Amino acid sequence: MDDRELITSEQNLQYQTRSFKGETSPGGNTRQKTIIYVVLTLLAWSGLFYGGYYFTSKYLQQTHPLVASQMEEIKLENQRVEAEINKSMQLLREDINESNQEIMQVRSELNIIREKLELTGETLTGTDETRQSLQEQMTELDQQLALFKEQLEKLEEAVRAF
Repeated sequence: MDDRELITSEQNLQYQTRSFKGETSPGGNTRQKTIIYVVLTLLAWSGLFYGGYYFTSKYLQQTHPLVASQMEEIKLENQRVEAEINKSMQLLREDINESNQEIMQVRSELNIIREKLELTGETLTGTDETRQSLQEQMTELDQQLALFKEQLEKLEEAVRAF
C-alpha cells in the first residue's frame, strides 16, 4: 500500500466515523441542530401555554370579586322590584275588592229603586215628580255602575299584566 491509499483509507474512516456520529459534513451537526430546534420549539410553546394559563387565571381571580359584587347588586335590585310588584298587586286586589263591593251596593240600590218604582206605579199613578226623581236616581246609579265596571276592568287588566 502506498501513501495515497493510506491517506484515502484514513479519510474514509474519518467520514464513516462522522456519519456514525450524525455528522454529514465536516462543518455541521444537522441531527444535533434539529434536536436542539425541536427542544427549543417545545420549550417556547410550553412557555406560551403556561403564560397564557397563568395570565388567564390571574385575570379571572381579579375579576371574580367584581362579577360577584355585580351579581349581588342585581339580586338585591330584583328583590326590591319584586317587593314593589307584590305591594302593587296587593293594592290592586284591594281596589278590585272595594270596587266589587261598591258595585254590589249600587246593584242593591238599583233593585230597591226598581221595587219602589213598581210599588209607586201601582199605588201612585199621577205624581210625575216622584217618577222623575226616581228615574234620575236610577240614571245616576246606572252611570255609577258603568263607571265602576270600567274601573274594575282596568284593575283586572292591570292584575293580568303583572
